[in-house]
Amino acid sequence: MLSPATFKQITLALIASRLIVVILYAFIFIILSFYALNIITILNFKALILGFVSVFSSALFCFCLAIFVARIFQNEQSILGFCNTINLYALMSCNVFVPLEYLPNIGQLFIKTSIFYYLNQLLIKAFQGIDTILVLATSTFFIIGGIILFLLSANRMLLTPKERMR
Repeated sequence: MLSPATFKQITLALIASRLIVVILYAFIFIILSFYALNIITILNFKALILGFVSVFSSALFCFCLAIFVARIFQNEQSILGFCNTINLYALMSCNVFVPLEYLPNIGQLFIKTSIFYYLNQLLIKAFQGIDTILVLATSTFFIIGGIILFLLSANRMLLTPKERMR
């Protein structure tokens, strides 16, 4: 090996750099959207900080969920099928097709069992500045859940110390 860093350090650095890029894109998109819609002048500082905390926790959870799915399923078709199921939940929970109130009770129950429904509600409440304790508690839950998913998906060899190869 040409680098003094271990395989674990290199892998964790790659994962962290990709997560940082995803979060930066999300922040840039949010700021540009707020600027284009002239929402920045309406938001107070507390709501903006809570919104960014919830975006970070949501991005971390979704990123770790993607790593977990890629680790479990070995072929592309299984990964795409699972992602389509997740996308159905995510699209329906943010009222893209039909408002949630207009769905039948069984449809509402189906949507409200999704973690993405709660991610969407977290983002709405965070940017409105509603219920600070709930936003921080839910964000903490998603960060811990993301870390657990990452540790479950990590290769066992990644987390065990190894002697250097000569």
